[in-house]
Amino acid sequence: MTNGFVHKAGAGKTYHWGMDNPCVKISGADTNNQFDYIEDTMKPGFELGTHYHKEHYETFYVLDGELIFTIDGEEIVATAGDCLHVPPMVKHSLKTVSGGKSLMIYQPSGFAALLEVFATMSAEDGNDPEKMRQINEAHDIWND
Repeated sequence: MTNGFVHKAGAGKTYHWGMDNPCVKISGADTNNQFDYIEDTMKPGFELGTHYHKEHYETFYVLDGELIFTIDGEEIVATAGDCLHVPPMVKHSLKTVSGGKSLMIYQPSGFAALLEVFATMSAEDGNDPEKMRQINEAHDIWND
């Protein structure tokens, strides 16, 4: 665990992917694995398919744009200032038509570690369904 710190605007570890640009502001290394705090900028057309977590909680605070969540089959359109909380075992998905930005708390930590794994993968790895299933399940992401 680290001492206290400040991340100025734009600081943190940012991953630049096609439709999604998550920036890790606080990781499990900073919180004794209690939570990750991610600022996520999504481009128009971003989609994250339906999944759930057996142990993790996700909380989203929308900063900008319009994010369309489906939580337990209910579609929820969230805009700036809205906060959504998804406990374990609740199926959810996310998409945006026009782009958006949110803060996400992932508790306990583990999402920042998943981003690190994704950053080291080859395109071939990303297209291997069995490899992706193993990586997702190792990080508490379930699609069944």
